[in-house]
Amino acid sequence: MASIFEKTPFFKVKRTWDEKTKLPETYKLRSNEYGQKQIAEVHTDGGQFGPEFTISRTIADFIRGSAKVNLGYEQSLLELENVFQGPLLTDWKHIVATHFPEPVEPEEVRPEHDRSSAENFDRAMNEFIKHHLKEKKP
Repeated sequence: MASIFEKTPFFKVKRTWDEKTKLPETYKLRSNEYGQKQIAEVHTDGGQFGPEFTISRTIADFIRGSAKVNLGYEQSLLELENVFQGPLLTDWKHIVATHFPEPVEPEEVRPEHDRSSAENFDRAMNEFIKHHLKEKKP
C-alpha cells in the first residue's frame, strides 16, 4: 500500500503554465552605473507554477538580468530575496543564512562563505534547488 506521505516526483507533475499563461508581476533589476542605466525585468515567483518555472524561467531570467545590469555575486544573493516569494523566499533565506552568513569582520571571511565568488553563487543555487525540491541532487 502506498503511503499518504509519498509525493509525486516533481518531474512527473503536470506543467501548470505555458506561453499563454498570464505571468506574475515583474521585479526590475537596475544598474547604478553612472551614464549607463540598464533595466532587466524578472518575474516574481512564489512557487505557484512549480519547480520547472522556477528553474527555467525565474532563475534563468535573473542570471541573464543580473549580467545585463552588472550586478556582483554578493548583490545578486541579496536581490534574489526580492524575486522569490512565499516558500521559495523562505528556502532562499535559509540557504543564504546557513551557507553564507554575514561576515562580522570582512578580513576573516572563509572561502566557502565568500558571497562575492561565482563558484559560491553557483553552489548557493544548487543548494537552493536541492533544499526546495527536497532532493539530494539538483
